[in-house]
Order: sequence, then C-alpha cells, then structure tokens
Amino acid sequence: MTLKIEKQNAIATVTIDRPPVNALTLALYGEIAETFEAAKAWDDVNVIVFTGAGEKAFCAGLDLNEFLAATIQDDPKRAAIVRRSFAAVRHAPVPVIAAVNGPAFGAGCVYASVADIRIAAEHARFGMPEINVGRCGGAAHMTRHLPQGLLRRMYFTGQPIDARAA
Repeated sequence: MTLKIEKQNAIATVTIDRPPVNALTLALYGEIAETFEAAKAWDDVNVIVFTGAGEKAFCAGLDLNEFLAATIQDDPKRAAIVRRSFAAVRHAPVPVIAAVNGPAFGAGCVYASVADIRIAAEHARFGMPEINVGRCGGAAHMTRHLPQGLLRRMYFTGQPIDARAA
C-alpha cells in the first residue's frame, strides 16, 4: 500500500508513501480518490492532513515511467481517474490541510491547490514541469490561488516557485 491513513484525536493523516519522491501511479490516484470519498463515513474525524512521506518531496507528480508507457488511447480513462482523485480531495467532507513538506510538482501542486489550507515548509517548491514532457493540466484548480501571469510563467517555462511566492 502506498497510502498510509492514521487517525488520532479527530485528525486523519493521509500520507503518500512512495519513495523516493512520492510519484503517482494511476493506481495511487485511484487509492487517493477512494480514501477521500470514504472519508464521508469517518464520523470520528474533523480534519484531514494530506502529506507526503519523507522530506524529499510532498509529491513529484506523475510517475514518468508509467506515463511514457501509456498510449494515447489510454488518455480518456486515465484523465477520468485523475479528475476523480482531485475532486475527491477538493470535496472532502471535512477541511483538508496540505502539509507540503518538500517539492510539489505537477499533480502534487494540484493536490496542494485543491486542499482547503496549504502549509508549506520553507524548502517547499511548487511547479508544473509537464511542459518538459509535452503535457499541461491542473490550471483550473491553481487559478483560485495564483495570479494568471505567474501561473502562465510556471506552465510555459516549467520553472517552479518557492513557498513564499506561492
């Protein structure tokens, strides 16, 4: 299992645990969606802290090995699972705090943006490097938090911003 769930004192902690950088597989997107959807039945939880294991990265985004192996015919199915996962976090039944303990790239950046609150370590960085592999996504979620010009610069250059700028 690459997702750890702990509950204590009305706080659930959901941790992406996929060393070394908590990169996401399609199965992990589905696991995150199922976990946050199941939270509707967690009567003993008042808040969810969403984080990544270790300090190397909150979440480095999509696992590039899996991405490169996917075919264009897989895109609609894959996109539906990814959208479901982001929606499950965004519409969780209790507040979600993204505890960003390192770089949040690609989908990791989007997960931070769909959380209700973001708390980032000083060394955290946020970025959308998909342009480097010919992809872009997640802007609709990020426009709620970042000015359009900054978001466009992130998308068109692939350059991340630091926690203070975010």
